[in-house]
Amino acid sequence: MCNIPRPEHPNPQWERDSWKNLNGTWEFAFDFGCSAVERRLWEKETFDREILVPFCPESKLSGIGYTDFISGVAYRRNFELSQEELSGRVLLHFGAVDYEASVYVNGTLVGSHKGGYTSFCFDITKHVAPGPSTLFVAVKDDVRSGLQPKGKQAHLYASSGCDYTRTTGIWQTVWLEFVPERHIQSAKYYPDPANGKVTVTGLVQGQGTLQLTALWEDKPVGEAALSVEDGFFTAQLDLSETHLWEPGKGGLYTLLLLRRGPGKELFRPTHRQVPGPEVPSKRQVPIPAVCAGPGLLSRRHLHRSHGRGPGEGHPAVLRRGLQWRPAPREGL
Repeated sequence: MCNIPRPEHPNPQWERDSWKNLNGTWEFAFDFGCSAVERRLWEKETFDREILVPFCPESKLSGIGYTDFISGVAYRRNFELSQEELSGRVLLHFGAVDYEASVYVNGTLVGSHKGGYTSFCFDITKHVAPGPSTLFVAVKDDVRSGLQPKGKQAHLYASSGCDYTRTTGIWQTVWLEFVPERHIQSAKYYPDPANGKVTVTGLVQGQGTLQLTALWEDKPVGEAALSVEDGFFTAQLDLSETHLWEPGKGGLYTLLLLRRGPGKELFRPTHRQVPGPEVPSKRQVPIPAVCAGPGLLSRRHLHRSHGRGPGEGHPAVLRRGLQWRPAPREGL
């Protein structure tokens, strides 16, 4: 049994096999003077507390349960990387940290982020090596300053009206992701059911050829290929079949994104049977699994509705057309 809290992949619409969950027990310190960075707290031999990430210190689940105002906190943990994990790029992801986070890896600032509700990511490749590394996070959060969004976090000590006890620091999953030097960074989908088309936009790292294939019940119903290099791309697929949802009768398309580039490559679709999202458990949805060499592969599923599923883990934004949905799977 896994003893890591929230062990599932935090972004199932953009999941890779090569990732590492950093949830669990971290060293922790209150930083009411917001001086952790000035004091170089990452160099301290030991911290006076521990916390269970990704639960905030106000939560009992964190092991702390401190509900008074907290202006600053600090976190530290060690992690290890293998030579294989360092063969490409190493990305450090935070699902959410409230409010202003400064992130250090092995004593070097790798980035800062403001905003308690949005995910963020840093490329830490040049700051790590095979073996142990140290991750340190300093957080500032002053909900009574009037200088930051606080939502319904209470500006009084206790919950009142529709306001509730505050959330400080890390409160969503932290994870490492290992990607090739050349890879697909993100993708968004804009279905047009009236004209039987799907437009895909996104970002890629490196040069190569991007191949897109849409399938209905494992049968190809649309393909496109284009040359890509660092930056933005747009592709359009003409669907030979359109299947609209009806009450009690849903369906999923599968979209495969394959980045071809230098080196050996294997394209091998197989099937795994797992329940699909928003589909009765008695129904099984086939999920193609694709393997490749230097390229990053991605796949998505869609159902007929309104909206789209962005490639970076944010909630779906309503748009006219089809709605893309992830299907549970082991990864890419």
